[in-house]
Amino acid sequence: MKSRLGGFVNNSNLLGSNSMVKWTIDTNPSTFNNDHKGFDMNTKIVGACTNLEKMYLRLTAAPDPSSIRPVHILKESLKMVREKWKRKDDYRYTCDQLKAIRQDLTVQRVREPFTVLVYETHARIALEKGDHEEFNQCQSQLVQLYQTLPNARENQLEFTAYRILYYIFTTSTLDLGTIQRSLNDTEIKDECIAHALKLLSAWQMGNYNLFFKLHKVAPKMSGYLIDWFVNRERKNALRKILKA
Repeated sequence: MKSRLGGFVNNSNLLGSNSMVKWTIDTNPSTFNNDHKGFDMNTKIVGACTNLEKMYLRLTAAPDPSSIRPVHILKESLKMVREKWKRKDDYRYTCDQLKAIRQDLTVQRVREPFTVLVYETHARIALEKGDHEEFNQCQSQLVQLYQTLPNARENQLEFTAYRILYYIFTTSTLDLGTIQRSLNDTEIKDECIAHALKLLSAWQMGNYNLFFKLHKVAPKMSGYLIDWFVNRERKNALRKILKA
């Protein structure tokens, strides 16, 4: 199972990327209150705050540029947050700081490879700590980001596999069908996706012997997500045995 350190290895180059695409509205309710009448999402804001640390607070008024950090400061902030996470494993602090970074990116309408790195980082840490809600918010945003940022798709297949596993966790059969139909021949050969599809098949057929074997050999961070529902499937397997 991949550690919190391993999840960051291939993303360091994104901290220096400047490529950008047109912004579309961030629908994540945890990052910005789009209903606030005093703020137009089409207004261009450039932050002027230089603090690396910033407490996350839901916006209730138009954002003040003096309290928003520009992208170059946010890159340094992310480095600091990741280093502290590796040393201290303080999830409450780390989650709060990452949400603040996401919020500053949102109000400045910044969608670039660095934005992907922020959401991937938060998703991995939330996955490791079992924060279902935060993981789902991040992976939902990543779907949109991957669609609009073709130069930031290095980890797209890995997170597609996590989405399959998340839908098994939530027993979302309609979403599982949709994502299966969207995969092409190249994608289904990816290590993480191939494993997730095998696990999905075992789950659907009630093949618990294969299911638990696949859990033991889960690639990258898949094991953390399977942990969310493995006890549920153990109980289902026990019921099946008792009925036999």
